[in-house]
Amino acid sequence: MWEGRHVKSNNITKPDIDGEQLLTMPPREATQLFQSYTHEQQLQIIESTRDPRKREELYYLAPDGTALIQDSSPGDLLQIMQTMLGTGLACGILGAVSGEQLEEMIDLSVWKDGKLDQEAISLWLIELAECDEDDLVRLLPEIDLRILVEVIRDRIDLKSDYKGLFVESGLVGLESLEYDDEQVRLVMEMLWAADEDIFMSVLRILFTEPEPGAEEYEGLEHELRLEAAQSERDERIRKRDREAGLAVAEEELFEEVDLDNLPLKREDEKKDD
Repeated sequence: MWEGRHVKSNNITKPDIDGEQLLTMPPREATQLFQSYTHEQQLQIIESTRDPRKREELYYLAPDGTALIQDSSPGDLLQIMQTMLGTGLACGILGAVSGEQLEEMIDLSVWKDGKLDQEAISLWLIELAECDEDDLVRLLPEIDLRILVEVIRDRIDLKSDYKGLFVESGLVGLESLEYDDEQVRLVMEMLWAADEDIFMSVLRILFTEPEPGAEEYEGLEHELRLEAAQSERDERIRKRDREAGLAVAEEELFEEVDLDNLPLKREDEKKDD
């Protein structure tokens, strides 16, 4: 994507102000000034600019935007992505993130109240479909196959009465599939172009498990796959929190504090102690 080198210069005393000022300058001057700072200082400017849309603009002032993006926190990048999801315009940022950053952003954004948000993952897939093939090959393996399957379940069919056998034969291609809507067609074309193994794995989950006619078993398998996917996602979040020195559970972040019932001591009680 971007290529370039870092140039060392002066210290930045107020990076938040510098970020705002840079974006009001003529593009050529803003680019020259931004590139006069070190990589760490550029990150300081970006991180101190709280408006996600303005943070995105600052990345493009660097010749090596990929390095800046991959050194940014997934939480900050997710804020930027959420302003663009569904527009097809996020490939500039998305094509530069690392696989680990993508995995964390998806972990944080596609599960709500213990359930998979199909609309959210669909928006992510719209953006991924706009990425270069090389980026897709790199990023798609970071998305849980069970999530991909959930998005296209009941919206795709195989032109065969012997679906499982046909899939296992390895003879299935794009021309073998029927789609309920354009989005599913685009998703399958994206998988086919980027990684044939992932394409076939999705079809195997859809059409070879469980045995034909076992509708009750199929429903159970579907639920168990999603439960396993969520459980693994929760464990990844706990692991990241431990590595970051955080001990607060995700649900605790949204709890309201009852100030009236907090066990706080009054000043006169403290003196008695």
